[in-house]
Amino acid sequence: YPWGIEAMVYCMEHFPDAGFGLMAQDYHKNLSFPFCLSPKEAYADFYFRGKLIGMGPTGAIIKREAFEAVKGFSGTQYIGDTEMWYRLAAKWPLVCMPAQLVWWREHGEQQIKGEIKNNTIKSSRYQLMIDALQHPECPLSKADTEMAMGNVKNLFARNILIGLMSGKIKGSLELMRLTKLSMPDILRSFKRNKYPAKTR
Repeated sequence: YPWGIEAMVYCMEHFPDAGFGLMAQDYHKNLSFPFCLSPKEAYADFYFRGKLIGMGPTGAIIKREAFEAVKGFSGTQYIGDTEMWYRLAAKWPLVCMPAQLVWWREHGEQQIKGEIKNNTIKSSRYQLMIDALQHPECPLSKADTEMAMGNVKNLFARNILIGLMSGKIKGSLELMRLTKLSMPDILRSFKRNKYPAKTR
């Protein structure tokens, strides 16, 4: 929208130390926009809420200094934007901006459509989530990192289990092989995910 960039710049100017901003979803209703998350808070949001990390580049604004410091997007297809959010959020605060600043047109040629049926892409996203947690710059505590790691494994293990139960044997076993999840991982996914005592 014509006012979208102006609103994004307005939000970023409120937090000069921030490295980037993402449009936030409606689960932040109890907070007034814009607001800022520290690296630790941003990672907790990514792993224990899960919606903010899914924002695409259309709903993002990046400070040039931060963009150049991480050498820009890697160019990795399908997961390059998510990869960038992890890299930026590990180093700089993240500004949460109100939704509806842009118009997102849905169509059949979008990459997100291809990911739904492609196990190689799914496994790449899984590995990205694990790698971000194992990176030396991960801002989460050791306990929260282990908790998040277990939740990520549960998420993908449940998808495999649902596939097996719905008769999609070949595809489910392929995803299991690509993610290197074991049968004990699949069985552990019956347990509920764990969350920190306080998740903003």
